[in-house]
Amino acid sequence: MQFKASWERINLDTIIYADMPLIDYYFHGSYYKYTIGREKSEEDCDNLLDFAHKKGYKDAFVVAFYNAKRITLDEANLLKTKK
Repeated sequence: MQFKASWERINLDTIIYADMPLIDYYFHGSYYKYTIGREKSEEDCDNLLDFAHKKGYKDAFVVAFYNAKRITLDEANLLKTKK
């Protein structure tokens, strides 16, 4: 779940992010992009998206990764059907 993007790296040890589950970031397209969670099911992603929205991150959205590389949701769904 991507919930934030910034030109500059953000200190995630602040009280603002204390109750966010499993925060991480990656650098892409000149931005630091911040994610929470590592859900695998669609239901868990929906729940986490609801959590992020309730925390005020109205622009949060689901992102997918494969082998530490961001992929599209369509690619993720294709990988899921191949298993």
